[in-house]
Amino acid sequence: MAGWRMDDVITQEHILTMLYRQRDLNFVPGAEHLYSNSGYALLADLVSRFAGTLFSEFCQREIFDRISTSTTHVHDVHQRIVLNRAYSYDDVDNVYEIRVLSFANCGTTSLFTSVEDLATWMIHLQEQRASGDPALKRLTEREALNDEVENAYGFGLTAREWRGSDAIQHSGSDAGFRSHLLMIPEHGFGVAVLCSVPCGPQRLAFEVADHCLADHLDPAEEEKSNNQGHQSETQPDPLAEDVMSQYLGEYESQELQTRYWLLMKGGHLRVRHQRHRDMEMTCLGIDRFKGSQRFLNAIRFTRNNGQIDGFLADGGDRVRSLRFEKVEGRRENTTGEHA
Repeated sequence: MAGWRMDDVITQEHILTMLYRQRDLNFVPGAEHLYSNSGYALLADLVSRFAGTLFSEFCQREIFDRISTSTTHVHDVHQRIVLNRAYSYDDVDNVYEIRVLSFANCGTTSLFTSVEDLATWMIHLQEQRASGDPALKRLTEREALNDEVENAYGFGLTAREWRGSDAIQHSGSDAGFRSHLLMIPEHGFGVAVLCSVPCGPQRLAFEVADHCLADHLDPAEEEKSNNQGHQSETQPDPLAEDVMSQYLGEYESQELQTRYWLLMKGGHLRVRHQRHRDMEMTCLGIDRFKGSQRFLNAIRFTRNNGQIDGFLADGGDRVRSLRFEKVEGRRENTTGEHA
């Protein structure tokens, strides 16, 4: 939403600087659970400050070297050459293309590893679990939300019941990379799936578990059909031209330090950013629009004394109601044509 692309070099400093500008919460703490990459970036920064060393160096010394992983490291220098490194790809119209990833940050991502090292890691976790290690217990500890509903996500790992056994797991994705780690401690079982293309690794991991543990698991529950027939969405009536014209102009987010231009093209409202393609917005009613891109999937205009003064933007499932203020007196180039 701030204009960053996946193939940009994004450093830890970039992320922390953006986080320090954030003003609002998505919800009251404890009201619900929402996965937070930002939280892990802050945790990595805290570890680095308390340890007095880089987060990557701390992990190498205190974790990876202690359990003898041979290839795992925190990749916080994007220029670093890595032996046998895999690159990520994606299928675009039946042609594979490279999906460049140049991250130089940690806590949220940038853990380079292999299936062999992940197997070593799972064996270590199994041994620690058997010994009653309180740290491991904390990782999978589930606490109730404010409404007393139990949260499935622990302090770093997801733990839930699956076919009569506890399943401990976590997924990861960046660019074209996909991964899933699944452990069934009761049966001494674990599987790691690493992909360099989007392929549904969680599904693959559970299919392997189904096959290997078929004689030890409770019968699988039949999937409940939710097919109630196709129900077409009711399309709202088009807004009048004088109403649509109120939305045009330039909008700025102080938190992201970025600007969007709203313009008309072919009778439709479009959103323009200098680093993205124009995005067509679908009208859902007065002052409400649905976006065509995941990072900007909804906007709701706000008014002051009847006049548009900005909008609130949602991105994916983790950004909610991010404030953009309308920049007064800036209406140039709102016809949809590039200057």
